[in-house]
Amino acid sequence: MLNYSGRCISLRSGDIKEYYIVTFNIVGNKGESMRVKKCVALIIFLSLILSLLSGLIQQKNVFAEEITYTRTYTKMTEYNYGDKNNGFYMVPDEPGQYPVIFMFHGAGKEVSGNWEYKANILDTVNKWIALGYMDPMVIVVPNIERENEKDDWSLHGFNKYVNNGRFKALLDKIKNSEMEFDDKVDHSKKFSVTGFSMGGVESLFIGTRYKNDILNIGACSPSYMYYHVTGDNDDGWVKKADVNFTDDPNAHFMMGYGTKEDAFFHESVERYIAAYKENKTEEQKVFVVYGSYPDGHTWATFSREIFCFIYYMKFDVLPDDETIEKACKDKNLNYKDTSGNGSNNSSGNGSSSTSGGSGKGSKDTTGTNPSPKYSTEWINGKWYDANGTHTYEHILSWKCNDKGWWIEDSSGWYAVSCWQKIDGLWYYFDELGYMASDEWRDGWRLSSDGSQTYKEEGSWHASGNKWWFGDASGWYASATWQKINGSWYYFDDSGYMVTNQYVNGYWLGADGVCQ
Repeated sequence: MLNYSGRCISLRSGDIKEYYIVTFNIVGNKGESMRVKKCVALIIFLSLILSLLSGLIQQKNVFAEEITYTRTYTKMTEYNYGDKNNGFYMVPDEPGQYPVIFMFHGAGKEVSGNWEYKANILDTVNKWIALGYMDPMVIVVPNIERENEKDDWSLHGFNKYVNNGRFKALLDKIKNSEMEFDDKVDHSKKFSVTGFSMGGVESLFIGTRYKNDILNIGACSPSYMYYHVTGDNDDGWVKKADVNFTDDPNAHFMMGYGTKEDAFFHESVERYIAAYKENKTEEQKVFVVYGSYPDGHTWATFSREIFCFIYYMKFDVLPDDETIEKACKDKNLNYKDTSGNGSNNSSGNGSSSTSGGSGKGSKDTTGTNPSPKYSTEWINGKWYDANGTHTYEHILSWKCNDKGWWIEDSSGWYAVSCWQKIDGLWYYFDELGYMASDEWRDGWRLSSDGSQTYKEEGSWHASGNKWWFGDASGWYASATWQKINGSWYYFDDSGYMVTNQYVNGYWLGADGVCQ
């Protein structure tokens, strides 16, 4: 007599398998029947274990396989058409024709330039495209220069870039197929424009002036210059009645701000949207707003705002917070090597050039040579990887301008927000790519020439509700200014960090940072 009863579940590669336990009853011989039952049960149990182990092994192999992505862009190319009309552009490596987007940087008190984009945008947009959040585009990043020495914040430079016809000259060269990248331009598509801070103002200004050309506008943390009211005067670069944009039904408009930015950035967004609402028709698109990232007027805020605009153009909806963080928290991905130098990192030179790289003092476990003469460093301009081999063809050199020193290789790559070992010494390069000096970085003291030779590591310490900074030798800062991780602090005669007061004419906030 044959019976079956019970049911077993096996998880294998995510599938649910059912196994029926079969029992044999041999009438008239109870002992023999029990032995058969035990034997069959044991066989089925072993089969289940083997099946489960097989599934786990397969699953492990799947996860063990590294996902590699292909870069859409591998270089930035500079352009210069005179009369303060210069910048750089990036085009997809793959053949094809793509829409054009202009990206504008913010202003600076002493120097204005596209540093944030030059330092971050290549890796950033490669990641967005690789993850499916952005479609490839021709990216043009104009460099807005100070109009003159008195133009401290480049405010006149941004205004005159439009009013003096510089943007129109660039736009016309693209429309008239006069750019060197014309074979990559989809002339059937209108243009998009985005920017942060004064670049956000510039985006709105251009969107107003060139309604027939500009389809999509992303104004990220825009400053107050576009349209504002001073007393009874309708002030700003445009009048209230002129705050308007394209009526194309396919347009996308977005503004943003960070929750820890100065209040006037949020106020400017509200003022611009209110003015636009008074002028727009029922058919025109409205502005969507992203204003939830808890940071100040920084690249962390700007990059998330730009991403929201890019995502909105593609999907007609703003991304959720999880998607934003996945796209913007770390710009590194594991890319396929297309240069022939064995590197898969985002800078293309095998170095820890961006956040998320190996960094200073990290322990390399990837090499096969137990003791290479050189490892993960630059020697006489040549890059040696973790195995001590020199296969990267480009040569490194030091460069400087009136702002500082930086390193750059013959491909145009330069170090940003990272440590680099050069000819046996460690150096740190900030978010703009300049060498740090006479300051503490990640606990290490950098000398006036930028090298890290002091061996005692520094750190913050708390005494009750007061903070002080010292190193392993017993030294601590007192009655002095110290620059720590890019910010200035003042320590009183007792060695405690000063907060919420002026020192030498400089305001120190609640966190001790000099404003």
